[in-house]
Amino acid sequence: MKAPPLLLGVTLVFWGWQNELLVLAVVAATLLEGSRWIGWRWVLTEKDFGRVWSLCIYLFVGMIGYFVLTTDMQGVTRAILTLFQWYPLSVLPIVLAQVYSTAGSVELSVLSTIARQRKRRGSGSSLGTIDLSFPYFAICLLSTSATHVKSPWFYAGLCLLVAWALLSIRPQVCSPLRWFVVVVIFGYGGQVGLQTIQKTLEGTLTDWLISMTGGHVDPDRSYTAIGSIGEIKLSNKIVLRMTSHAQDNASVLLRQASYNRYFGTQWFARNVDFRGVVAGVLGSGSRSEAMTTISTELEGGEGILALPPGAAHLQQLPVGTVQHNALGTVKVEDGPGLITYRVESTGDAMRDARPGDADLHIPEAEVAVLAQIVEKLGLTSETPRETLRRLAMYFNTNFQYSRFLRKHRLKNTHLSEFLNTSRSGHCEYFATATVLLLRAAGIPARYAVGLSVHEFSALEGRYIARARDAHSWALVYVDGAWRDFDTTPKSWVVVEESAAPWWEPLSDVWEWVTFKVAEWKWSERENDLTTYAGWLLLPLFLFLAWRLYFTERVTRGGVDEKRSLPRLVWPGEDSEWYEIEHRLNVFGIVRHPWEPFSRWLQRIRTTKTGSAFADSLDAILSLHYRYRFDPNGITKVERETLTSRVSIWLKQTPALKQRT
Repeated sequence: MKAPPLLLGVTLVFWGWQNELLVLAVVAATLLEGSRWIGWRWVLTEKDFGRVWSLCIYLFVGMIGYFVLTTDMQGVTRAILTLFQWYPLSVLPIVLAQVYSTAGSVELSVLSTIARQRKRRGSGSSLGTIDLSFPYFAICLLSTSATHVKSPWFYAGLCLLVAWALLSIRPQVCSPLRWFVVVVIFGYGGQVGLQTIQKTLEGTLTDWLISMTGGHVDPDRSYTAIGSIGEIKLSNKIVLRMTSHAQDNASVLLRQASYNRYFGTQWFARNVDFRGVVAGVLGSGSRSEAMTTISTELEGGEGILALPPGAAHLQQLPVGTVQHNALGTVKVEDGPGLITYRVESTGDAMRDARPGDADLHIPEAEVAVLAQIVEKLGLTSETPRETLRRLAMYFNTNFQYSRFLRKHRLKNTHLSEFLNTSRSGHCEYFATATVLLLRAAGIPARYAVGLSVHEFSALEGRYIARARDAHSWALVYVDGAWRDFDTTPKSWVVVEESAAPWWEPLSDVWEWVTFKVAEWKWSERENDLTTYAGWLLLPLFLFLAWRLYFTERVTRGGVDEKRSLPRLVWPGEDSEWYEIEHRLNVFGIVRHPWEPFSRWLQRIRTTKTGSAFADSLDAILSLHYRYRFDPNGITKVERETLTSRVSIWLKQTPALKQRT
């Protein structure tokens, strides 16, 4: 079944428009629909179709190779979608071969290597033929649906194209207008309902997964493991690489996000909006103290930047969009899979907003236990500096770091159990308790998350941070600036490193190799890779063009006799019966194209002119039918009989008055 004229061309343009490949789509549509106005066709054999299909496979494999070489592991989903978006181009050659061939369809065995091999050996039978127009139409629509942003125009265009396709194959008893309206209404209504269901399911599932796993850094909410039972396990994967020109590189906290409101066991960023960063300037400072170079991966081309204290200016950041909020969180979008950027830091840079009421807020359930500790330590009567010193000593002396949390009979909140009973926990406990104790003492504080960089890699010659180095600490407003304040016992680093597997050095070598490959992939040399890939495909296209040039072409309509198709010969085509048909046509007794000879004779008998000679044709027609359709044919004597009877009839039949 062939698609109606222009359907494939319009669908290709729609596909290119939605996937931002409009130029390629217009060229492909022109080539495809141009076959309707071009008079010549190629005589392609099944072997030729097989070569074209092999080219399609090579193109698809080439696309896979390209995306493998230019995509990091975190961007696999996006790479698969991109590959799916480009898929119509990889199968375009076989569709073009069909529309420009004399066959007008493709043997099913061409699409199967196994079937072709069996047929070559003579052990396989024909699987029939297929017209690829409607399958290609479906491929284009499915590839269009892989686009990242679906506007109302996408759904409207999708419904119109599907309605157009269904309209061409509708039952003839259905009104075209009624059919079109029903398809559009149900199509558009169905997609709206499916989209709503999808968003609801995705939102619910995402919230559940994040609550179970901790997820990535969210600028609006921090999911803590406070209250979780069992061992807290984090990956040993290297997630960041850092080179710093500062003198003291022993340990540095790279902040990714901060939050100002605590509820339940989670931290939230309230009443903060993101705004664009102009020229990479995050805050003002008097003088430059350090320059830090950081390399990290972006999942889906977006993420939250990890920044050192006093970050004031971003340089060489290869992303499309940079935004930050009042809590100092910087997020980027439209970036490559791997970014390397430089951060200029100053001692007094201010990228965080000044304290507000939210920075002193304490949940009602935590007020009592916090007030007891503040009074016990005498924090309200001391200077901010002395308060920080006493809090640091309090946690270092009375608490210990632990990755394993035991189950307790919960009488109060989880934070109360940590402060009064267990006195053991991970960094999220220490950071949360510190922030709320500072607030209870009247000092503005915020909850910060990021990475603690303390490990130097001799292999890479730079500092590295692993997923297990994810850390939480407090931000305290002292002496007119926000400063890092970490009360988690220093032993946490030793505890985390002791849990590293014995094969970690081997995995570090592998990660370094994959990093160097990714660094090469996402560098400017990616453009060179694209160029090289194009040059590698050029010989394939040249070979195909050479084959097509020397393939026999024919002109539609039989204009070119030298290149016309060989005429099909069927049994009985030289029967003299056709002379009788010609004689009667001259007399004006014409047979309809759909009318069998036997029915034609019956109609002739009903006429005044034909009743005189129609009966004499029955025996001749019976002999002709045997000559034409009998698998065994007729004998030589019967063949001579047919010839003589027709000759006698033509001579004996009285001349009929020719109709004009």
